[in-house]
Amino acid sequence: MMRRKSDGPVRALLLDFDGVICQTETYKLDRMMEYFGELGLRAGSREIYRLAGGVIGEKEAILDRIFGSQERYRQVRDQVLGYRPPMPAYGAVMTPGIAGTLEAVKDRGIQIAVASNSGRERLRGALEECGILGYFDCIAPAFDLGRRKPDPCVYRYAMEQLGAAPGECLVVEDSAIGIRAGKAAGAMVIALRDRDGAIDQRMADVIITQIGEILDYLS
Repeated sequence: MMRRKSDGPVRALLLDFDGVICQTETYKLDRMMEYFGELGLRAGSREIYRLAGGVIGEKEAILDRIFGSQERYRQVRDQVLGYRPPMPAYGAVMTPGIAGTLEAVKDRGIQIAVASNSGRERLRGALEECGILGYFDCIAPAFDLGRRKPDPCVYRYAMEQLGAAPGECLVVEDSAIGIRAGKAAGAMVIALRDRDGAIDQRMADVIITQIGEILDYLS
């Protein structure tokens, strides 16, 4: 087990939503793979997973890099860029073990925040739909704050709201931009491995495969 950056106890757990609390990233990227295939475009999952956590402008540039050499892409580019995969029912894509892990964290007296690029209304509704809203002491919505990851603003906001210093916080992320945001905020960052191991998570301090493993890093 990697040693923490601070000798003090963990006072706050800061979780990304998509890809950590719920596996919406995997769901959406699977739908995108299916759609692109129906259009006659070719790409591997590792290429498509580069879209994880990104914002619309960044996704357009990534898609151009992935498919730019394919003649078919030039014919259907507007369709590809305009495609928005449907959102699943949040309760159906909850990360296995998340509710029990959140309960165990609260039993240790540790505060919990969700820190996402989404807006407050969507996050509150999703957590409520999953039946886990009561575990959260803070909702940090980068969309409402006007500065999205990889900007560390959303994590600094959560730390301020919870009264916790960076060295007292543990961030759990999945995407490369989220990991960068957590690191820039000064926290230790754990990456939850995606289903296919296709997301570049090398910048994280630790990579785990099951959400319950975060409990090993809270003491």
